[in-house]
Amino acid sequence: MSAPSAPTLRSPLALRAAAILAVIYVLAAHAVDTLAANGSVLGIEWSRFRWNLGNGIDLFKFIAWFLIPLALSIPTLDFGYFTFRRWKRVDWMLLALFVVGGGIVVFLLPYWPGVGDYYGGWGHLAPSRRWDYAMSRFLWTLSWLSGWEFAHRYFLIRPLQAAWPRGWIAVLVIVPAIEVLYHVIQEKPMLESLGMGGLSLLMCAWTLSRRNSLLPFLGHLAIEVELIAYLYFH
Repeated sequence: MSAPSAPTLRSPLALRAAAILAVIYVLAAHAVDTLAANGSVLGIEWSRFRWNLGNGIDLFKFIAWFLIPLALSIPTLDFGYFTFRRWKRVDWMLLALFVVGGGIVVFLLPYWPGVGDYYGGWGHLAPSRRWDYAMSRFLWTLSWLSGWEFAHRYFLIRPLQAAWPRGWIAVLVIVPAIEVLYHVIQEKPMLESLGMGGLSLLMCAWTLSRRNSLLPFLGHLAIEVELIAYLYFH
């Protein structure tokens, strides 16, 4: 059974404070990650937060985006967000559309202005080297994607939805804006940043409708795996 929801036990002021703190935490985690990736020495050497393991796992992202938000969410964790119990038949069709649509988008990467150049492939390397790169990329993807989806599709969505009478508006504005902002400051291609914003809107709307974050995770994972396949053969 799902854990009882906190909104019935807390005042509106407390709910809004929790939502604001969640937003501040995610923005701070993204800022530290960006400063570390860029090797910034603003105040301190932020590169000390680059905890990349030899097998590809990004330990900082896994801790900052997943483990800490999970620990903060445990008292009111709704397990229904992470199972198939709330799915309907149409949701399986949506997942299939994610997989097929993502494959088409990835296939067309070379034709996207600026995007094809950003994602250089490994096709010129020996098969064994490409396989090593693919496995490292897959572990890296799992290490950040689990936290990315948990932080945005659960840790942010639940308090934002609970804090205001029309919480869905706050979710559909704030969460996509944060995801787009992160892509922009990471100097991702603009088309990719805008695409992330549109995808975030769809995934957040589905999460709000189903009270479930599994489809966004699986759909996002499918796209990332398809990207690895593209890099392997391109």
